Amino acid sequence: MANRKNKIAGNSKSVLRLIVFIAVFFFAEEGFTQPTFTQCQWQDNPETVSNAYPTFSWETEGHQTAYQILVSTDLSKLKANKGDSWDSGKVNSKKNIGISYSEETLKRNTTYYWKVKVWMDGVASEYSEPKSFKMGNNLIAVSPQNEIIAESWETITFKIIVGDGGVPVGNGFSILSPTAGNRFKWKVKFLSWSTWQTTNPESAGYTTVSTTRDGAKVVPEVVGERNVLNLKIADKDLQPGDIITVVYGDKSKGSPGVQVSALAQRCFFPLCKLNDTGETWGARAWEKYKDAPSVEIVGNKASKFNVVANPLQKAGKKFSLKVMAIDDKGNLDVNFRGNLSFHSSDNLAELPGKYTFTQFDQGMHRFDVVLKTTGLNTITVSKENVTGKSNVIDVSVNEQESNIYFGDFHGHSWFSDGMHWIDDHYIYARDVAGLDFAGVTDHTENPYNFTKEFVIPYAKRFYKPSEFVTLYSYEWTRGDGFGHLNPLFLNENEFDIFNASDYKTPDELWKALKGREVITPPHHPASRANGGAGGYNWDFYNKEFLKTVEIASKHGISECMPEDGNPYPIRGGMNPARTVQYALGEKGYKLGIIGSSDAHATRLGELYHPNGGYETSVITAVYSNKLSREAIYYAIKNRNTYATTGEKILVEFNINGNQMGSEFNLSKGAKPTISFKVGGTNKIKELVVWKYSKAKGWEKKFVQNVDSETVSNHYTDNEFEQNSLYYLRVTQYGSPLELAWTSPIWVNLSK
Repeated sequence: MANRKNKIAGNSKSVLRLIVFIAVFFFAEEGFTQPTFTQCQWQDNPETVSNAYPTFSWETEGHQTAYQILVSTDLSKLKANKGDSWDSGKVNSKKNIGISYSEETLKRNTTYYWKVKVWMDGVASEYSEPKSFKMGNNLIAVSPQNEIIAESWETITFKIIVGDGGVPVGNGFSILSPTAGNRFKWKVKFLSWSTWQTTNPESAGYTTVSTTRDGAKVVPEVVGERNVLNLKIADKDLQPGDIITVVYGDKSKGSPGVQVSALAQRCFFPLCKLNDTGETWGARAWEKYKDAPSVEIVGNKASKFNVVANPLQKAGKKFSLKVMAIDDKGNLDVNFRGNLSFHSSDNLAELPGKYTFTQFDQGMHRFDVVLKTTGLNTITVSKENVTGKSNVIDVSVNEQESNIYFGDFHGHSWFSDGMHWIDDHYIYARDVAGLDFAGVTDHTENPYNFTKEFVIPYAKRFYKPSEFVTLYSYEWTRGDGFGHLNPLFLNENEFDIFNASDYKTPDELWKALKGREVITPPHHPASRANGGAGGYNWDFYNKEFLKTVEIASKHGISECMPEDGNPYPIRGGMNPARTVQYALGEKGYKLGIIGSSDAHATRLGELYHPNGGYETSVITAVYSNKLSREAIYYAIKNRNTYATTGEKILVEFNINGNQMGSEFNLSKGAKPTISFKVGGTNKIKELVVWKYSKAKGWEKKFVQNVDSETVSNHYTDNEFEQNSLYYLRVTQYGSPLELAWTSPIWVNLSK
């Protein structure tokens, strides 16, 4: 018996060695030997870092389970794997963005070298190639360095370390507030922090200032509509090494502190020259924010689960289910703990056993599940009073040629007039909203001066085929009745920016884009405005580039006029000659349907809808045979899409077996049979099949009132007598109402 045990133990060790060998071989063969896109303060080798506790970021090809960072003043020591300034040790974490240095304060005007290695599924990578960063002359440290819960009341402390040359009387610094540093954020209440103030010690935001230099004073003043904190030196010059301490939310005399943002995000506090206006957006924002200290706001206590799966699955085949613990503002609760239980409408489903969320999960986990009963199914996840039900999953006997992938590729960052750091958009879309693809689409015209160098590194960093796709895009914004277009590129090497300040009409833009693989969907086309959020002039048309149109965004719905059933018309009024129906019908353009948020205050795929049917997320659903940049791009270009107002509604729509976005011929006497299958995330209220023909214009050809979450039906148009197009509109109960629209199908009468 003992010999048998020894033999089994020996075999187990051999198997373990084999597994380790295979894993190491796999990483080496696939190029997973090092972390990539290693950056300090979101830069490759920054030459001036004012943040006394710099942040580090990287990407991996595998699933990271731990990391180790080394920092040294001596490159030779670093190459020998010695971090004489900081050795983080092995940290069990999947986090890889915004990791803060956590040793003694780094020295001013000193160059440091760093590298990182990671563990992927327990196997260690090689260290990354060494990178460098140089600390600036004046440094600023912010505490706490740990994550801060959204809407909590905190005390934020800054320490400014004076550099060489000191600070003479009458000079000083400005600190930009976290809501000052872009064009609009300071106006948005649910993003706002308590304003710092120096006059009322019992009120929110009370701020005190002191210095280590005896006899010197630092006079604080909050100035401008952006609430910039000026720190002016009085009575005595400050010398190198002196420290200015700013306590924002000082509770010592009765103040409740400072209440932080309701939305999870990274908030920066740039240290600037005295009397800075705080007017920083576009390229100017980057110059001030790239080396600044920051704090990370994370979600509050979870109130529900966001449960997401790709909707088309084969019976008996394993697929991935994403479960995210979400608070009531749509934030990820990274501190969520507890045991989950799983249930399904499919009694034969193979579901995970009870799973315990830990610190490592950071509020999000992927599970393997198998459904076996064909038809429309859902999966429910629960932990006591926290529950969530998945989007509807259509299970079939045979493998589907395509699946449905959800995405949002119109959002703005600090690089133009948005309110979130570009990383925050991608992380939220992927890890909170549960989207499959995303794109940040910033303005490029003056005064933003946004360039492609602000797009490419982030799109490359987050792109992981089969897991998450990023897209290359920007917004061409033109008043004067021309409208807005969002050029969407396939290839990095063809991606370039032709802004509306230089290319002043759609024709000029298309001429510049000639020869590139790119499409240009119009944005909020039905607006009656000519300037600002202006509508699109459909007299400008180019068959090569106008392949799709945005039917809805945070501004409202461009489908049709309010009297035709539009519950959320474009704010500020609509022009009937700019609607999507006008372009499809009267103009006869063959356009696919997409939706995108145009997120400014919110995040890509936003789950928090504070303003009803406006300022909401709008997403595109894509039928594609795989999840890659090329496949997603061509699916959008080929009109294999539908749009929803944020909910992951399942919509299947065909005519005589031809899918949405297609065009086909019918012989004389034949009739189109329209089939659809819909699975809502709430009860469906109404289904409408819209038809357009030259003889009769737009008609609601089929209307079905529904009071269930799923519906399948078909309808034969016995009045089909000439070329026609059809699309399906879905209205789902909720507050606000949720909608979905398919791309049309064009049915031509054979001659």
